[in-house]
Amino acid sequence: MLLDCENYNSTLDSISMGLGVDSSILAGLIAKIDPDAIDYDEYEPGNFGGILLKKIGAELNLKKLFTGSYWFHASRVPASTTYEEGLLHAKFAKEKIWNIIMEIGPPELSSDLLNGIRKSMESFENGTYHYKVNRQPGPHGNLIFDVILARRSGHYDYLAGPELLDDICHRILNTKYGEDAKILWRKYMAATKPVVVKYQGCYVDDPMICATLCYIHSTLRGEALDDNSVSCYKGGDGTMPREMIEKVIWIDNDLSEPRY
Repeated sequence: MLLDCENYNSTLDSISMGLGVDSSILAGLIAKIDPDAIDYDEYEPGNFGGILLKKIGAELNLKKLFTGSYWFHASRVPASTTYEEGLLHAKFAKEKIWNIIMEIGPPELSSDLLNGIRKSMESFENGTYHYKVNRQPGPHGNLIFDVILARRSGHYDYLAGPELLDDICHRILNTKYGEDAKILWRKYMAATKPVVVKYQGCYVDDPMICATLCYIHSTLRGEALDDNSVSCYKGGDGTMPREMIEKVIWIDNDLSEPRY
């Protein structure tokens, strides 16, 4: 039984099956919980999902029948990308990102200049670029697809471009070619397309269940999604094999804005 949060219906159906309860009964219980009527002194502060789980558990005999879940990895890649080689960790994906940059970069950003910037970034071990490429686990994913599309203020929009692109453009901004960083980002967006890769994970824990319940609660009440609906997969340290990818979802309605 896989937890599948691709949309509201799949989320409600799969969480209900995984908890061993009727979906209409679960939705009804969630909808009746009023955040303003909760005595928060009785619960762990800042854990609304935990409150939902406890309240629902007091009414229903919950089971845990999950065998895994789906995760959603947001990015921006050329439309010709097939993911036949799997979903790559940043240390492997960086070559593809740099290849695009070298191909589309503004004339002022010569190959020698870009190669020099890359060498500088890759040799600076305390920088964020070096960390993401060499030490940060990945590839990452969001449990809930709609969290990606929400593009919440204060959160990185991966559909606008990968974090490594952000690091590279930020580095260029600090040179006399700063304006070209803005041009580069826009050209990168023009040469690529937003995409979400749905892939399979092997576990479901309580924080994931809590985030799912919060997502259902917000959706039923017609409220914007907040951090309570966020649950992220930190990934391993390599490529997610092709056989673990369920499907590739191209985002046709591109609402992303350049970072600079």
